[in-house]
Amino acid sequence: MAPNFVRSLFLLFFIPFSGMSQDIIFGIETKYSFPINDFKEKLQANSFPEIAGSVYYEFPRFPVAAGLSVGYGLYGSLLEKRDYLYDGDPEVLRLRRNSNVLHIKAHYKHYLPWVKMDRLFIDAQIGASNLYTRYMIRETILSETLEEGFDHSAFTMAYGLALGYKLPIEFKGSDTQLELKVSYNNSAPFRFLPKGGVETTKNPGENAVFHYNTQRSNIEMVQIAIAVVGI
Repeated sequence: MAPNFVRSLFLLFFIPFSGMSQDIIFGIETKYSFPINDFKEKLQANSFPEIAGSVYYEFPRFPVAAGLSVGYGLYGSLLEKRDYLYDGDPEVLRLRRNSNVLHIKAHYKHYLPWVKMDRLFIDAQIGASNLYTRYMIRETILSETLEEGFDHSAFTMAYGLALGYKLPIEFKGSDTQLELKVSYNNSAPFRFLPKGGVETTKNPGENAVFHYNTQRSNIEMVQIAIAVVGI
């Protein structure tokens, strides 16, 4: 279901914009996310960084724009050194887990008329978010990977609303602008794996077994973002 939803977003926003490159604006955005309420408690992370790329189509003669963004963040990274992961192998191995978040969202941006030069805007967002945890086992940081894969991965529908302000900046005579934005984000409830949510046990004559302590919540957080658009 989630892959079909993502493909639909791409078709909806990129096919109609072909041939309109003069009105298409690209951007790069850095964010800092602050989980709140139940999500903060269960995620076991007070804040984490994100980076996103975006493309918008600004409609001529109308104070609106529509587009798509893809963002990535790392909400936890944990390194464990274990000497019992594989049966009969007493060597100490590095077990690294990275907990990641991926956002794919459609945007509708509306510039507010009481501020001149289309600088103040609201940004409505809807799309999908994926929280996933990957693990990697190897002897040293430079060694070949012995084993890797996903501990957990799940998609959910997500939405948000932001208030932003544009500041023009001089960059090689282009129309580049700086965007400052504060947003509220939420999602449908789903299961995810928090940082430190995996326990490892080892029975005699067997390889180690991972036990996953997943949590259920919605992705509720506040984000502060700075973006360079028109690049």
